[in-house]
This record gives sequence, structure tokens and C-alpha cells, in this order.
Amino acid sequence: MDQLSSRALLVYQYLFTYQREHGFPPSLQEIMKETGINSLRGVTLQLDKLQELKLIHREKNSRRSLKILIPPDQQAEEKMNVPLVGEIRAGEPVLAEQNIEEYKELPISLLRGRR
Repeated sequence: MDQLSSRALLVYQYLFTYQREHGFPPSLQEIMKETGINSLRGVTLQLDKLQELKLIHREKNSRRSLKILIPPDQQAEEKMNVPLVGEIRAGEPVLAEQNIEEYKELPISLLRGRR
């Protein structure tokens, strides 16, 4: 979030709010009107910045093809790697730590208990 200009942040928040309320992303003209940007090129430049930072994804040559990859409210949330444990066979005692298949990054707000 620190890398965003105030204008790019305004566009980012507007995209999220609009899509949550309507179920689809706004048009470039709607973004231009609501954020006070003077041209469609200015809107496109802000969307390019957001896509560079992997906050949104856009399909080329497609209208309203914006997809928010990271919602603004999850942007600064702290995360933690959590192990996913595979199957443990019956028989000799085996520690779960020996069967970790991979780690997944989860927001700390989803976790309970000891950290």
C-alpha cells in the first residue's frame, strides 16, 4: 500500500467498493467520473500501476474485465505460514511434523490458540 499514490489508492478503493455493491467492475468512464481523473488515459495509467503491484488483473481487449486480487481491507493484514499435514499410517508412532506436505499462508485473524 505504501507504493501507491493517493490517486491510485483512490481508484483501488473505488474499484473494490463498486464491485462489492454491483457485482461487476466499473467502466473506465465511471472510474474517471468518480475519482476526478481528467482523462481515460489517466485512468488507464492508474490501473496499470495497480496491475504492476498485483493488486488487480485486467484482460486486454475486454470491457469491465477487472479482477481485484487483493481487497484493500486485507492488504495490511499480518499473515502466518501454517503447515498442512498429510496422511499418517497406522503402525509405528510417527510425529505429524514428519508428514508436513506444504505450508499455506493464512491471515492471523483466522487462527486461534497458540502462535
